[in-house]
Amino acid sequence: MVSACDLARKTRAILDRVVGGGETVTIERNNVTVARLVPAEPSMTAVQALADLTRMLTPEQGADWRRDSRAAFGEDIRDPWG
Repeated sequence: MVSACDLARKTRAILDRVVGGGETVTIERNNVTVARLVPAEPSMTAVQALADLTRMLTPEQGADWRRDSRAAFGEDIRDPWG
């Protein structure tokens, strides 16, 4: 629990607790809970999500997957707003 006043004074340290320590911090004003700071959901890039794919597929399966994944797309560049 952190007071709203402490949050204003020690924002960086409190955010470090949430981000670095995974802590959920409750914010109170006049002894009433007004908010909670919670760590964000973990996210990953497409490269990270597909990182193990190359280890799971044979080279032939990888080539098939690459070909199939590109089948719906042409090689020319298109204006998405055009």
